[in-house]
Amino acid sequence: MKKVNLLLPLLVVLFLLTSCTTNSDFETIEQSTIKGKDGVEIEVNKIRYNSDDTHVVGFILKPTRMQTEKLPVLIFNRGGNQEYRKLDENSIKYLAYLASHQYIVVASQYRGADGGEGQDEYGGKDVSDIINFSKLANHLSYADPSRKVLLGYSRGGMMSYLAIKQGIDVKVAAVIGAPSDLMKFSSERKEIKSLLDELIGNPETKKIEYEERSAVYWPEKLHVPSLILHGDNDLDVNVEHSKKLDERLNEFGMPHKLIVYPFGSHSLGNYYEEAHLEIFSWFDTHLEDKMLNDD
Repeated sequence: MKKVNLLLPLLVVLFLLTSCTTNSDFETIEQSTIKGKDGVEIEVNKIRYNSDDTHVVGFILKPTRMQTEKLPVLIFNRGGNQEYRKLDENSIKYLAYLASHQYIVVASQYRGADGGEGQDEYGGKDVSDIINFSKLANHLSYADPSRKVLLGYSRGGMMSYLAIKQGIDVKVAAVIGAPSDLMKFSSERKEIKSLLDELIGNPETKKIEYEERSAVYWPEKLHVPSLILHGDNDLDVNVEHSKKLDERLNEFGMPHKLIVYPFGSHSLGNYYEEAHLEIFSWFDTHLEDKMLNDD
């Protein structure tokens, strides 16, 4: 009996250690199923994951019926800040639309949002939340980590540029309505200046921090083929942000394509089908090139 009593506590400790190791990286909060494009059934997992010792909330979506054993991964970067425009019911429907194209979709709320730890830094340490989610996707049994793409809207486009700069392992990227110069962005709208003053600091005293978040200052680091989409009637982020970045990328011969949509809105809602045809064509082309090069 004494031997059994000694073994039981040891077994309990081993069990707890194993459980903690697993849950510290990836914990499912909620799971549901919704319909995506053409009625494709999509499994939605709301998770909590570890990003540099900070617990962040995010989503993983996958088709319940997959065309192959492993699908490419689409990393989606949302716009907004803090709780504003966080991923909600409508956002999840859009992510399901993306997943319907036979992608595993992963999307972070960024730190400090939706019950996550930490604070939004608008392109500071929160960029790690994207990169760490990408690394987590490498261990999903149904995902092909060699085929990753990046899609960002607005602030999420800026985050995509930053993630590429910091070496995220993706093959191709697309951004919509993204700011590329935060100093310029701050001067264009009072509410944006107030927001950036709060999250980053005054641009006059935090010039380096603003430049570090602005792709026009480091175009040579955007080595991933990037599709840049922008509406010329974007009232949130002026189209000149993408035009200027296009010029800078051309100076360094970086792989990219700029499409400006006449009368296009910030989200390109009035060009929804056209824009997504461009996006998925861009992704498919570069993923196919990758596969051919591997062969």
